[in-house]
Amino acid sequence: MNFRILLSHFFIVTSLSISAQSKIKVSGTVMDAQQNPISSAHIYVDMKWVKAISNKKGKYKLKLDRGTKLVTIFHPDYDYVIQEYTGKRRMDFVFKKVDDPINLKEFEALGYDSTIKETRDQNLYSSYTSIFEILDKIFYQVRVVNGKILVGRGGHHSVITVDDPHILVEGMQMSPESLNAIPTQDSKHIRVIHRCSELAEYGLQGKNGLSIVRLKNGEEEG
Repeated sequence: MNFRILLSHFFIVTSLSISAQSKIKVSGTVMDAQQNPISSAHIYVDMKWVKAISNKKGKYKLKLDRGTKLVTIFHPDYDYVIQEYTGKRRMDFVFKKVDDPINLKEFEALGYDSTIKETRDQNLYSSYTSIFEILDKIFYQVRVVNGKILVGRGGHHSVITVDDPHILVEGMQMSPESLNAIPTQDSKHIRVIHRCSELAEYGLQGKNGLSIVRLKNGEEEG
């Protein structure tokens, strides 16, 4: 082999090896103020979403460049948390109690580059046994007690309402029992609306909150 080609090959292999070694594996847990794990939190590195999401135990894993400056965790029900990256291999994030968390549009207005189109990661749904379990475990402001869905504001599972929220599945009203009968793997997107500003267009129907479900084989809910 020509010496120049051999030398060039050596430098390419060496460069790739150095580049691979420059990545640092980082992991941690995303939690609320009461140390409960938070799933479906999106992770941003230097203000760009890296397609990383916390799982149902609040765990996440990343590979970061040594030159990384900031790691941000965003969740539409909890707001966002920023930490400076100092080279550590473990970074835990704890959300403070926020009554009116920033939404995705407001978050992006701060300069964050996001490709999130849904407020929930649909791939997580099939790991739960029922829609009720999804609502109770994933959604910060929801509790399910004895088959009744309770939506509130404030801290984790607090300030709950007495009545069930209005439920729409593919634009049609549905009872809690019928909602829970839907197989979790058939759910494409589940959204819970609880803020007054978003509920205004639904009038009295939305007074106790609103749950919207889209199915994988259904039409978009308008």
